[in-house]
Amino acid sequence: MASRQPPVRFGPFELDYRAAQLRRGPVVLNLTGQPYRMLELLVERAGELVTREEICRKLWPEGHNVDFEAAINVAARRIREVLRESADSPTYLHTVRGRGYRFELPPQPVETPPEVPLPPDSVHEEAPPEKTASVQRPKRIPWVRGGAVLAGVLILVIGVIGRSGHNSGERSIYQFSHSGSVSDCAVSRDGQHIAYVDDDDNEPVLRICDSSSGGCSVLLRHPGALLKLLFSADGQYLLFGSDDGPSPGANIYRVRSSGGPPNAVVRGSAWLQAISADGQRILYFRDSEREDTLYVADLNGGPERRVLHRYRPDRITAAALSPDGTTVSAWWLVANNLEFHYSLITARMADGVETPLSMGPWPGVYPRPELAWLPNGTGLVAVIQDDATGLRQIYQIDYPSGAVKRITNDLASYSNLSVTGDGSSLVTIKDDTTPQIWVLDPKDPETARQVTFGDPGYRYPSWTSDGALLASSQGLWLIDPRNGRKQAIPGTTGSDTAPVLAPDGRRVFFASRRHNAYAVWRVGRDGGGLTRLTYGDEGGRPKVSPDGRWLVYSGFAPDGIAIWKMPVEGGPPVRVNWGEPATEPDISPDGKWISGTARLGRFLAVVYPFEGGPHVKQFDVLPVTTHEHLAWAPDGKALTFIRNQGSVSNLWRQPLDGREPTMVTHFESQQIMDFAWARDGRLAVARAQREADVVVLRHFQQ
Repeated sequence: MASRQPPVRFGPFELDYRAAQLRRGPVVLNLTGQPYRMLELLVERAGELVTREEICRKLWPEGHNVDFEAAINVAARRIREVLRESADSPTYLHTVRGRGYRFELPPQPVETPPEVPLPPDSVHEEAPPEKTASVQRPKRIPWVRGGAVLAGVLILVIGVIGRSGHNSGERSIYQFSHSGSVSDCAVSRDGQHIAYVDDDDNEPVLRICDSSSGGCSVLLRHPGALLKLLFSADGQYLLFGSDDGPSPGANIYRVRSSGGPPNAVVRGSAWLQAISADGQRILYFRDSEREDTLYVADLNGGPERRVLHRYRPDRITAAALSPDGTTVSAWWLVANNLEFHYSLITARMADGVETPLSMGPWPGVYPRPELAWLPNGTGLVAVIQDDATGLRQIYQIDYPSGAVKRITNDLASYSNLSVTGDGSSLVTIKDDTTPQIWVLDPKDPETARQVTFGDPGYRYPSWTSDGALLASSQGLWLIDPRNGRKQAIPGTTGSDTAPVLAPDGRRVFFASRRHNAYAVWRVGRDGGGLTRLTYGDEGGRPKVSPDGRWLVYSGFAPDGIAIWKMPVEGGPPVRVNWGEPATEPDISPDGKWISGTARLGRFLAVVYPFEGGPHVKQFDVLPVTTHEHLAWAPDGKALTFIRNQGSVSNLWRQPLDGREPTMVTHFESQQIMDFAWARDGRLAVARAQREADVVVLRHFQQ
């Protein structure tokens, strides 16, 4: 039953116990479940220390087997996100390290009219589902972020596969993990076990869990940079591809589900893709500078057989094997001067004959799309980026008709696909990470303050010549860093990212997936003069030279991705770098140099002359981060990069003279996605607390 306690107010917020709602003015905020109950407890005891043990007893009565420490951390992060504060400078929720939390601002009672009792037959134990704010969407709304309507009611609870009371066939989604740092996951075919990788004390660990009880154990520590995670057909083993696991290189390993050391089953740049339904064969591909080739091999030894291949710049990016073992499906990245998009194809195992299944248009963007067959062979499920929103969503693609049905349509991004053997449940990672832009003077960390708020967050900050900010969030925005006021650039869409303003202050250059092609575009600050500047597959993270004459960007070349430049008014592109693939360009403040990230056996920070040619400097700084973004420091004497330390990241400065890098920022929470320097030395940083967890979608098929 709802609480009879009257509502209370703190700051601009109102906590209504009767409705179980947190409001800011007339707006009902998206806080439910354990985070809401934790906030109730903290507000009731405002000014007191509430220990983690007390929170645990309140939120999870005896008999619940969950990772309480991680779940409490996730709940606290969600509360801070809704209250628009950070752990670095909290107004309300203060952490008492090693003990618990204290809610600082005493709540004030809210005067409300007396409650009128309802007739007995109108009283219900559960309130009707809360309606969510409307968003531009197709008519089918499977679910929306934070809990919403799905053919009546979408059940969003912490749960497990097979929990009693949810076997009616109604579609539902359950959150399984609670760490917020999950990167890979898989479910066994019988649905009894779920495996996933997340962070534990700033190190990656591979966990295996009982899906009925939710209890987990650590199977491996330091499994490397996992590229794919799969259960064997009988569930006795886990297979995973790792880029730097127990042995150097991209190899495929097998480890017993019950524990033990991993053993390599395929070596040498092998990218794990699928295991046959009978458990006898493994599907993987190898990539080289010349081509991508898909192979099948006996899992217990024997020669590999080539199934499918593509010559560069075309790519094979993901593949799956049909349940009967006769057909391979694959995402084919079509890349040439006229096209840059994905196509889904099938190939017969017997003779390699290919058939298009879905030509899209599927945008040719990173991260790579993902793919898995439905167990009955009637179709596939796929994760690929939505062209309108830039978020990764889940689709069902029927076989052999190629009809496309959308499964998810919300403000989260999804990754990883693993389906139970009976096809009743899909296990995936739901990423609710919402980056926001902060502005600070790195010489004075106390100046750090958040200037953007709201879903789905803001990315790719850059400074304008007059001291404003540009960023992307379902379109391009001009932002006043003093007060956060925003002004949309007319005519821009969710497919437009990475904006930069020309030195003259009049024109914005940006990367876009408009018209199913990745390219650089130009638009006036007022929205006029929209012009496409590059064609084919050229258009990654554009930059404008300090003199305003040149546009620099990344794009594909016959030997891989490269850095290019062209006049800002348009014209033939000129390649800057030779000898190695390179991307993520930035121009030095004096306009004489271009930095980038290059693949030379490993990723390196490199510096090229603006006129073009081989690199003149290289620095081994990128293995410490998953972000390849580099930027010149304002003084032109160093490069700045992101270094991750578990779930926290900071900016570091690498001097060009080769001295050891030094720390620039000193954040104690959240990860940095992007950043930009102003001429006066201020920083704009897009950062967020990562919120990526395993969820189970039951009865998901369309």
